[in-house]
Amino acid sequence: MEEDKNMKKILSLLAFIMGVFAFSSCVSDVDDVFSDSAANRAQKALTETKTLLESAPNGWRVEYYGDVTYGGYNVFMKFEGDSVTVASEKVGKGQAAGYDENGNALTCKSHFKLEQSMGVVLSLDDYNSIFHYFAEPNNDDFGTAGTGGFGIKNDSIGGYSTYIQWTVTVFMLLFGVNFNFYYFFLLRQFGKAFKMEEVRTYIIIVLV
Repeated sequence: MEEDKNMKKILSLLAFIMGVFAFSSCVSDVDDVFSDSAANRAQKALTETKTLLESAPNGWRVEYYGDVTYGGYNVFMKFEGDSVTVASEKVGKGQAAGYDENGNALTCKSHFKLEQSMGVVLSLDDYNSIFHYFAEPNNDDFGTAGTGGFGIKNDSIGGYSTYIQWTVTVFMLLFGVNFNFYYFFLLRQFGKAFKMEEVRTYIIIVLV
């Protein structure tokens, strides 16, 4: 009998504690962590970032690395209003990198914008021939393997000459072949290379 009374007391106490927690969780009052609204803080961050970008009298230096093993390149950017002027040490053909044949620095101006997305994001939302140098299929480095459907012109690869289009097409097709095929070729095991079902299917699809 005594045990039943003690059990009822314990259950009553637990019910009281749970009621207190349930009531407190329903209270709508929330202490403000920040003194300003999220919208105002986001706008303030955008304004401060834009002021910071424009405050550098000589612009900013961006270090671009394709692969840290082989070093990178310097890209220089100067922000004014909603435009950015870009220069780079790796641009130009047949002359000192970053300069034209007369010794003048090669620059290109394009549009930029700042957006709020989990923090301030700088977007270069316009084509810039210098900044997009490494994405150009007809630059000095001439790479076509990593195209991946990425286009920097409104008409994509159609914005280049027929020669460039055919060259890119050929090397994209070669890059799509299983690399074991080339491995067998290097070993002069041509039979094994052409017996690969994946390669035969790939060639049939391309021809069809």
